[in-house]
Amino acid sequence: MSKLKIFIAIFVVIALGFGFYKSGLISKIAKKDTGKKIGTLISGDKKFSFPSTYHIKSVPYYGEKNWCWGSSALMLLMDAGLTDEEIQNARAVIKNEGRGGPPDMFIGFQEYGLVDNVRIAYSKNYVEEYADFYNSQLLVSPEKQTILFDNQEQAFDYLKKLISSDVLAMIVVHNGNHFVIATGYDDNYVYTNDPGWDNGYEYKIDAAPDLKQRRIAIDDFLKEWSISGQEKEIGGKIGFPGDYGIIWLVE
Repeated sequence: MSKLKIFIAIFVVIALGFGFYKSGLISKIAKKDTGKKIGTLISGDKKFSFPSTYHIKSVPYYGEKNWCWGSSALMLLMDAGLTDEEIQNARAVIKNEGRGGPPDMFIGFQEYGLVDNVRIAYSKNYVEEYADFYNSQLLVSPEKQTILFDNQEQAFDYLKKLISSDVLAMIVVHNGNHFVIATGYDDNYVYTNDPGWDNGYEYKIDAAPDLKQRRIAIDDFLKEWSISGQEKEIGGKIGFPGDYGIIWLVE
């Protein structure tokens, strides 16, 4: 091949590359190939349908003082059909093999082959360090198991959709320092099984007389449904990745 032909070929390649760059194709491919796969972002205009009031009936309860995240995880496992013996085994495994922080709940999910069934959700404005830990150390397929919310209104609508579908969901409240199970909602309150209330229930629901729940005023709930005050890494503890935290199991 003559030098002229080689020069023309090089020029054509450079010209095509520049054209692809200007069109955005190269940047899109680069982001697809090298970008981190965190999860599915639900756009802000996505709407969900759900009734104005709903309470899940026959919700299991497990309460252990100063162990809100572990107790809440065990309630998810109880709801998944584990026996009393299996629940006690899961508790022992989490306590014996864990480091003393919320991520230890995944030890319990792993013990019964349910890690792939875990789904978590939080704000798109997440803490990258904590999200990376969840994605690399805890989840099997982060891009499939994680949902990101555009805003709090959308997150609350999604939570109500889960509840009204009889899906038990753990929520991260008290500005990131407490884990409870969401069991219902109405126009004024969110209802929870709260392990921090001494096996206790503060409020009896007329719609489900066999249950007694703690209720949180919606305004208060929305104010504290964040991680703004959660403890940083202390003694190996890892914080939850983002605001509007939800953890649940799928079948």
